[in-house]
Amino acid sequence: MLGTVISQLRQKVGIKVAQWYAMTLQLVMLLKIIIARGIDLTIRIAQYIKHQFVKIKQKIEPLLVSFLTIVVALTKAGFILVKRILGLIGQQLLIIVSKIRQRVSKQQNTEL
Repeated sequence: MLGTVISQLRQKVGIKVAQWYAMTLQLVMLLKIIIARGIDLTIRIAQYIKHQFVKIKQKIEPLLVSFLTIVVALTKAGFILVKRILGLIGQQLLIIVSKIRQRVSKQQNTEL
């Protein structure tokens, strides 16, 4: 009788060990699937972010070109304004110099 009880216990333990082993294999398979899906999702997110970055870059480039075009135009206008101001100052200096010469020559003529 003891032998049959031990035999039944061994059989039950063997069945439980086989069930635990099967459950462990199922858990490992689920973990592999979760990891694979996680990697796939990470790759998709990275591709989406890259795609969005490219779209943003494509939208920014024309704005940058127009901004730089405006900067160049304003720089040219600034140079033209500076040239005009310097030209006016130069003309004023020429007028002042000619008036000084006239006064000096008048002064010299009156002293003689």
